[in-house]
Amino acid sequence: MKKMRLAIIGGGISGLTAAYDAIRTFGTDCQVSVFEASGSLGGVIKTVQKGTHLIEGGPDTLLVRKPAAVTLCRELGLEDQLVGLDPRSQRLFVARANNIDEMPAGFFMMSPGNWPAFYRSQFSWAAKWRAQRERLIPRRSGASHDETVASFVRRRFGEEILRRAAGPIMGGLYLGDPEYLSLRHTMPQFLDIESRYGSVTTGLTELRRERPSNAASAFQGFKSGMRSLIDGLLAKIPAHVISTQAKVTSVLIEQGAWRIGSNQGFTTVDHVIMACPSYVTADLLRHIDGPLSTYLDQLEYASCTTVTQLYPRANTRIPERSFGFFAPRQDGLSLVAANFMSHKFPDRCQRDLFSIRSFLSHSGPHKDSELARSAHDGLSRLGLVSGKPIDSVVFKFDRAMPQFEVGFSGRLVQINREVARLPGLYLTGSSVGCVGIPDCVARARSVISQIRERQGSLHEAS
Repeated sequence: MKKMRLAIIGGGISGLTAAYDAIRTFGTDCQVSVFEASGSLGGVIKTVQKGTHLIEGGPDTLLVRKPAAVTLCRELGLEDQLVGLDPRSQRLFVARANNIDEMPAGFFMMSPGNWPAFYRSQFSWAAKWRAQRERLIPRRSGASHDETVASFVRRRFGEEILRRAAGPIMGGLYLGDPEYLSLRHTMPQFLDIESRYGSVTTGLTELRRERPSNAASAFQGFKSGMRSLIDGLLAKIPAHVISTQAKVTSVLIEQGAWRIGSNQGFTTVDHVIMACPSYVTADLLRHIDGPLSTYLDQLEYASCTTVTQLYPRANTRIPERSFGFFAPRQDGLSLVAANFMSHKFPDRCQRDLFSIRSFLSHSGPHKDSELARSAHDGLSRLGLVSGKPIDSVVFKFDRAMPQFEVGFSGRLVQINREVARLPGLYLTGSSVGCVGIPDCVARARSVISQIRERQGSLHEAS
């Protein structure tokens, strides 16, 4: 029997998961080829060890309530490498002027969860009264309804909670403007809670009662950093399968097969998985399906830089048991969030030092030294550090964070419709709405299941 041939364009978490699952599913009956344009694998997952200092450039945890990534870790034999966050460090802050305000205990994204703590907080009495009335606000009808994050928070909790809490938090998490971000594609659980319970505060109370949890148990990292996940996948994928510095330049259909052109030559395959950003996919498919490329082009991406800086602990004024803070977005180069890594993962640097990871929103080119200085100046202005950092490690991610705005749902329907017209083509990652590592893993494995079903149908037909 002729071997099935599969090309995967992109060597990030989506592409590597697809390669692993294809080899696991089809074995020697499938010839897999992974094309990665850069010289490294793993996409936005970047882990660096500098002496005793473990640094994450990109994501540093997995969201446990989405089980796909944890299930993959179990298959790879990595379960014993998973580690939770320090359960003592759950205090969250939001920057305001030249200070940071603590979010009340139990506060989740936009909703109070501990009313006595909320009443003692720095929110105005008008905001407290408005939040208490949230359960009286009627639910919005229509299961298919979508609205912006800002509209939802404003409708259910009012302007002050949007401005002082939910806006900075959501803006920092997604590097986007809550006035445009789609709630359905960023925080769909809130739409579900409103639909089921009629009230966010009531729904969250019920959910906490059903499955008590905390921030520490909701997220897990790896003892040796997120790179462990990439290394675990690579250990299961034969080296000859993957080509780095392999920039794909064309994707064509010839005589019912897919012809992949790259700077390393041409390859003909039966199936091709696009595991790259939507703008890359759009460029490669433009000559095959113009409307599909147009839909893919409409997904915008934000750029981000992370700056991890090491300070003498004596030169920091970090609140005890604190997780980090978010900051309202500003024009230009701005600090939108920071993680207090020495509280989040206490064993990742020396005890007499303190590690802080800052997130900068920016557009255009900037020197590493300029980015490091901007991060330090932001922390200093908030009174969190004094003196210069001992070390700064900068990671730049250009056009890395998809901006799922209201209207994306409709475009996704059109994208799926166009893809269905091209047998053997599959999309994964941000092009089809994946947010975070668990979504990328789940979608990649779903694509391999689709290929298995298609192969089964072809064999039955023959």
